[in-house]
Amino acid sequence: MSMADANGNILIVTAFGTTGATAPVLPPNSAEGTTVVDGSLTWTVVSPTSQGFRLNSLPSATGPTFQITPYYQLDPPKFALQSQLLNPIPDSFSRYFYRGLESECLLASGSPADMKRGQIAKVAWLNALIESMKQGDREMNSYGLQPASSVVEQRFGWGGAYTADNPY
Repeated sequence: MSMADANGNILIVTAFGTTGATAPVLPPNSAEGTTVVDGSLTWTVVSPTSQGFRLNSLPSATGPTFQITPYYQLDPPKFALQSQLLNPIPDSFSRYFYRGLESECLLASGSPADMKRGQIAKVAWLNALIESMKQGDREMNSYGLQPASSVVEQRFGWGGAYTADNPY
Protein backbone atom coordinates (compact mmCIF):
# COMPACT_ATOMS: atom_id res chain seq x y z
CA MET A 1 0.00 0.00 0.00
CA SER A 2 1.34 3.43 -0.87
CA MET A 3 0.25 7.05 -0.90
CA ALA A 4 1.50 10.57 -1.41
CA ASP A 5 0.96 12.89 1.55
CA ALA A 6 -0.19 16.53 1.35
CA ASN A 7 3.44 17.71 0.98
CA GLY A 8 4.24 15.34 -1.90
CA ASN A 9 6.22 12.72 0.04
CA ILE A 10 5.72 9.16 -1.23
CA LEU A 11 4.93 6.80 1.66
CA ILE A 12 4.69 3.01 1.77
CA VAL A 13 3.36 0.79 4.55
CA THR A 14 6.19 -0.96 6.40
CA ALA A 15 4.30 -2.17 9.49
CA PHE A 16 0.71 -3.23 8.94
CA GLY A 17 -2.12 -2.30 11.27
CA THR A 18 -5.13 0.01 11.39
CA THR A 19 -4.96 3.59 10.14
CA GLY A 20 -5.85 6.57 12.27
CA ALA A 21 -8.60 9.14 11.72
CA THR A 22 -6.42 11.51 9.63
CA ALA A 23 -3.88 10.88 6.90
CA PRO A 24 -0.22 11.24 7.93
CA VAL A 25 1.67 14.33 6.78
CA LEU A 26 5.44 14.78 6.95
CA PRO A 27 7.46 17.96 6.32
CA PRO A 28 8.17 18.68 2.63
CA ASN A 29 11.15 16.79 1.14
CA SER A 30 11.43 14.42 4.11
CA ALA A 31 14.48 12.14 3.95
CA GLU A 32 14.09 8.62 2.59
CA GLY A 33 13.50 6.18 5.46
CA THR A 34 11.66 8.68 7.69
CA THR A 35 8.75 6.93 9.41
CA VAL A 36 5.44 8.15 10.75
CA VAL A 37 2.95 6.17 12.86
CA ASP A 38 -0.69 6.34 11.76
CA GLY A 39 -2.87 4.52 14.31
CA SER A 40 -1.15 1.13 14.60
CA LEU A 41 0.24 1.38 11.05
CA THR A 42 3.74 2.64 10.14
CA TRP A 43 4.43 4.56 6.92
CA THR A 44 7.98 5.01 5.55
CA VAL A 45 9.14 7.66 3.07
CA VAL A 46 10.63 6.27 -0.15
CA SER A 47 12.79 8.20 -2.59
CA PRO A 48 10.96 9.38 -5.71
CA THR A 49 14.13 8.78 -7.75
CA SER A 50 14.47 5.11 -6.80
CA GLN A 51 14.29 2.43 -9.45
CA GLY A 52 10.86 1.61 -10.78
CA PHE A 53 9.52 -1.84 -11.59
CA ARG A 54 7.19 -3.49 -14.03
CA LEU A 55 4.87 -6.39 -13.22
CA ASN A 56 3.68 -8.40 -16.17
CA SER A 57 1.06 -11.15 -15.78
CA LEU A 58 -0.47 -10.32 -12.41
CA PRO A 59 -0.94 -13.35 -10.14
CA SER A 60 -4.49 -14.68 -10.04
CA ALA A 61 -6.76 -13.67 -7.17
CA THR A 62 -7.26 -17.25 -6.00
CA GLY A 63 -3.84 -18.71 -6.78
CA PRO A 64 -0.46 -18.36 -5.07
CA THR A 65 0.42 -14.94 -3.68
CA PHE A 66 3.63 -13.04 -4.30
CA GLN A 67 5.27 -10.37 -2.16
CA ILE A 68 5.99 -7.31 -4.28
CA THR A 69 8.10 -4.51 -2.81
CA PRO A 70 7.45 -1.34 -4.84
CA TYR A 71 9.99 1.38 -5.53
CA TYR A 72 8.89 4.62 -7.13
CA GLN A 73 10.38 6.94 -9.71
CA LEU A 74 9.22 10.44 -10.59
CA ASP A 75 8.56 11.58 -14.13
CA PRO A 76 11.49 13.50 -15.65
CA PRO A 77 11.40 17.24 -14.89
CA LYS A 78 9.93 19.64 -17.44
CA PHE A 79 12.34 22.46 -18.26
CA ALA A 80 11.03 26.02 -18.00
CA LEU A 81 14.38 27.85 -17.64
CA GLN A 82 17.78 27.35 -19.23
CA SER A 83 19.33 27.45 -15.76
CA GLN A 84 17.55 24.23 -14.72
CA LEU A 85 19.63 21.08 -14.37
CA LEU A 86 18.85 17.54 -15.45
CA ASN A 87 19.16 15.83 -12.09
CA PRO A 88 19.69 13.01 -11.57
CA ILE A 89 20.85 11.33 -14.74
CA PRO A 90 20.83 7.62 -13.87
CA ASP A 91 24.42 6.33 -13.88
CA SER A 92 23.51 3.54 -16.28
CA PHE A 93 22.38 6.11 -18.89
CA SER A 94 24.84 8.96 -18.34
CA ARG A 95 27.24 7.77 -21.06
CA TYR A 96 24.43 7.96 -23.64
CA PHE A 97 23.51 11.47 -22.51
CA TYR A 98 27.11 12.69 -22.79
CA ARG A 99 27.58 11.03 -26.22
CA GLY A 100 24.49 12.82 -27.52
CA LEU A 101 25.57 16.12 -25.98
CA GLU A 102 29.02 15.84 -27.56
CA SER A 103 27.60 15.02 -31.00
CA GLU A 104 25.16 17.97 -30.90
CA CYS A 105 27.93 20.36 -29.75
CA LEU A 106 30.12 19.24 -32.66
CA LEU A 107 27.21 19.71 -35.09
CA ALA A 108 26.65 23.25 -33.78
CA SER A 109 30.30 24.16 -34.36
CA GLY A 110 31.22 26.46 -37.23
CA SER A 111 34.16 24.29 -38.24
CA PRO A 112 33.44 21.91 -41.17
CA ALA A 113 35.80 19.31 -39.65
CA ASP A 114 33.92 19.42 -36.31
CA MET A 115 30.57 19.23 -38.10
CA LYS A 116 31.73 16.11 -39.97
CA ARG A 117 32.89 14.56 -36.68
CA GLY A 118 29.50 15.51 -35.19
CA GLN A 119 27.62 13.73 -37.99
CA ILE A 120 29.63 10.56 -37.40
CA ALA A 121 29.22 10.89 -33.62
CA LYS A 122 25.45 11.37 -33.95
CA VAL A 123 25.06 8.16 -35.98
CA ALA A 124 27.17 6.29 -33.40
CA TRP A 125 25.09 7.82 -30.58
CA LEU A 126 21.76 6.85 -32.18
CA ASN A 127 23.03 3.30 -32.73
CA ALA A 128 24.14 3.15 -29.08
CA LEU A 129 20.64 4.29 -27.99
CA ILE A 130 19.04 1.54 -30.08
CA GLU A 131 21.39 -1.04 -28.55
CA SER A 132 20.65 0.22 -25.02
CA MET A 133 16.91 -0.14 -25.64
CA LYS A 134 17.48 -3.72 -26.79
CA GLN A 135 19.57 -4.40 -23.66
CA GLY A 136 16.78 -3.18 -21.39
CA ASP A 137 13.99 -4.94 -23.27
CA ARG A 138 14.68 -8.48 -22.20
CA GLU A 139 11.18 -9.03 -20.81
CA MET A 140 9.05 -10.34 -23.61
CA ASN A 141 5.35 -9.76 -23.08
CA SER A 142 4.73 -13.50 -23.14
CA TYR A 143 6.97 -14.12 -20.14
CA GLY A 144 5.26 -14.86 -16.87
CA LEU A 145 5.40 -16.96 -13.75
CA GLN A 146 4.15 -20.47 -14.40
CA PRO A 147 3.53 -22.83 -11.47
CA ALA A 148 5.31 -26.18 -11.66
CA SER A 149 2.08 -28.01 -10.86
CA SER A 150 -1.59 -27.28 -11.31
CA VAL A 151 -3.57 -25.50 -8.61
CA VAL A 152 -6.26 -28.18 -9.06
CA GLU A 153 -5.27 -31.76 -8.27
CA GLN A 154 -4.95 -34.11 -11.18
CA ARG A 155 -7.83 -36.57 -11.54
CA PHE A 156 -7.04 -40.26 -11.71
CA GLY A 157 -9.14 -43.07 -13.13
CA TRP A 158 -8.63 -46.83 -13.26
CA GLY A 159 -6.26 -46.41 -16.21
CA GLY A 160 -4.11 -43.68 -14.67
CA ALA A 161 -4.34 -39.92 -14.96
CA TYR A 162 -7.05 -38.39 -17.15
CA THR A 163 -5.26 -36.85 -20.13
CA ALA A 164 -6.11 -36.01 -23.74
CA ASP A 165 -5.11 -39.50 -24.86
CA ASN A 166 -6.78 -41.21 -21.86
CA PRO A 167 -10.02 -39.29 -21.17
CA TYR A 168 -11.92 -42.15 -19.39
